[in-house]
Amino acid sequence: MKCSYLNRVAVWSAVLSSVSCAALLLAGETPLAKLKVPAELTPEQFAEYHALVRPAADELPWAKISWQASVWEARQLAAAEGKPILIWSGGGAPPLGVC
Repeated sequence: MKCSYLNRVAVWSAVLSSVSCAALLLAGETPLAKLKVPAELTPEQFAEYHALVRPAADELPWAKISWQASVWEARQLAAAEGKPILIWSGGGAPPLGVC
């Protein structure tokens, strides 16, 4: 059976990716292990870790927008202010529905 060049590249890419992943797993120490997070956190430790992962105020520009939960209320507000409406939905669900 003849393999096209692209098929051979795809097969070798998959093989090399698998070997690389196996080598990383066999190396022992994962990136998460380097964090040395204790099994239980004290309130002080929690505050420290929370500060590390919490976005800074300048990383949340979308939070400054006065989002509306009701499409009808948003439509009325947009009409009164002469502004457009942005409906943000994800996962095929209605706005504010399940993701």
